[in-house]
Amino acid sequence: MNDAHSNVAVGEGCSFIPDLDEFWAADTWQLSNGESLPGLAVVREGGALHWQGLTPSLTAELKWAAAHKFISHEWTLARWRTQLALLRSVITWLADDAPDSACLLDRDLAYSVASLRTHLLARGRYRPQRGRYWRRGGGTGETVSCVHNDPVVTTFNVLYRVLDEAHDQRDLFAKDVWSARDLGVHTNGTIRAQRVSFTGIRQRWLRDAAKRVALVRLSSHSLADAAALTMALKHFSRYLDDFHPGITAAGIDRTLVLGFLHALQTEGLSAGTRAGTTTYLRAFLEICGREGWGGITDRPLIYRDDYPRLGAAVPRYLPSEVLSQLDAHLHKLPDPLQRMTRIIMECGMRISELCAMPLDCLLRDDDGDYFLRYYQGKQRKEHVVPISREVAAIVQEQQVATQAQQRNMAARWLFPGHAGRPLTRQTLPAALNRLAAGCGISGLDGQRVWFEAHQFRHTVGTSLINNGVPQHLVQRFLGHESPEMTNTYAHIFDSTLKRALDDYRTKKVDVTGAVVESWGDSIPDDALLLKRTVLAQALPNGHCHLPVQAGPCPHANACLTCTHFRTSERFLPNLKQQLAETERILQWAQDNHATRQLEMNERVRKNLVKMITALESGTGGTANAERRDRGALATSSTASPVALAMPTPKV
Repeated sequence: MNDAHSNVAVGEGCSFIPDLDEFWAADTWQLSNGESLPGLAVVREGGALHWQGLTPSLTAELKWAAAHKFISHEWTLARWRTQLALLRSVITWLADDAPDSACLLDRDLAYSVASLRTHLLARGRYRPQRGRYWRRGGGTGETVSCVHNDPVVTTFNVLYRVLDEAHDQRDLFAKDVWSARDLGVHTNGTIRAQRVSFTGIRQRWLRDAAKRVALVRLSSHSLADAAALTMALKHFSRYLDDFHPGITAAGIDRTLVLGFLHALQTEGLSAGTRAGTTTYLRAFLEICGREGWGGITDRPLIYRDDYPRLGAAVPRYLPSEVLSQLDAHLHKLPDPLQRMTRIIMECGMRISELCAMPLDCLLRDDDGDYFLRYYQGKQRKEHVVPISREVAAIVQEQQVATQAQQRNMAARWLFPGHAGRPLTRQTLPAALNRLAAGCGISGLDGQRVWFEAHQFRHTVGTSLINNGVPQHLVQRFLGHESPEMTNTYAHIFDSTLKRALDDYRTKKVDVTGAVVESWGDSIPDDALLLKRTVLAQALPNGHCHLPVQAGPCPHANACLTCTHFRTSERFLPNLKQQLAETERILQWAQDNHATRQLEMNERVRKNLVKMITALESGTGGTANAERRDRGALATSSTASPVALAMPTPKV
């Protein structure tokens, strides 16, 4: 089945003949447990639905609308029986209430919904869903009860909306609601809003101009940006209707605009909300004036001085005391949410970026270290950042879990949500706040903590800067477009990069002398520089790849026997000098019968010999290492005692 608009052939009245595959065109839809359809989930609840009692045209369009929801992954085959039961209830009502109807759109939506509710109530089957959700409510959070629509009514609303959009063949500008499908805009599914509505803009000239500006901005901004623009203009429209009824575009001047900005202030809106509304109104007026749309003047009507004064931006980071409490209770969350929390605590991506992270998101460089690849919707670009091996292992665990969960589907997301879409951005914060409420996680003031996903981003940025990571690398790590955004997090410590990029292109060996092979992934140069600064620590003779976030090394002075150690040709002079010093210490240990020091430093000497041999040979071969090792042993056994104060033996 293809896209709705390409399949609908509008004919007499409201009827159409949809293009349906053989399964969806059948008069009986039946699937058993474990069955599936190409590209869709495995059926967990088998069942059958018989399409009967309706006119052929109404049956055809309902089949098409329901199939569209399944094929687009908005409904899932995993809940096949449940979804068929809801469809069966809609069909039963239509057969009873409108048996001769040729089209679902023959009747008004509000009338149809009222009729469906009456039908369900009369049979004792009207069951609105009661629920609870967590909201901030005064800073400490509170549980709020709510009532959702009956699932049958919700299903009917969905079918009606799909068919309404399919039948609407009007030009885009004639519509007051634009769907993502109308616009050809790709959305990642982490937010519920998938449309832009102009219905609240009361003045026709303002609504038409708003559509033109929204379409311009959609070429470089997101669907959410267009929705925010219309929200600001709806506010402006209400002001015009209340204080300047009947006004036209020619009457929009600076005095009127200043009156609107003052009205925003008297409404008690926050400075941030007023600044956002002012920004969108200014962009709207400037574009209309520049393009000559709607008769709006091309003179500036809003200046920088008109914006509300905002206080200095401060980082909203989570104190270590709060993070410790969260860590202690994190095991109480479902495994996927635990993994999401661990990833965002280290990487600090936006919550929408985490939710929409692709399944194939891991890269590996020549050192065997991992990088995380994901898409930044705000900047419309792919982003690559270094991660610790612990987080890489968490990602791999989730990859295995996701593939097992969606074994018969082409898994797309690392954290899949309902019906093949990614988790919504509200899922993780809601779970964390329920955890905080249940476990009493509190801040330094003793108040219950309210978690917001963006706090983790601020926490990572603040931590990096206060650990001496240069501002431009923090900016790159977080994916900020400007240094001003990074300035929000903390005072910047001056520092410089200590190593050139080409160091990453040279051969590296570990403590055994084995050459670290390339893993084949092409890593962006700036991401390699990030790894060098964020996930490694410099040593005089190489690098420790224990992440900075892991804290101090628990193996002091044991680098040359540690698996995290890496070195390259640029450190050869240091390694040779250290070998000479180690051999002097070994001679002293032999002369003084220091068995413990002799044993430990012999391991260091052997590793030094292997690394030097591998780097000098260009191959890292075992035979060369063994020859060098035998030669070094001969040298150390015949060396004369040194009549100098010996360095402190390695302990």
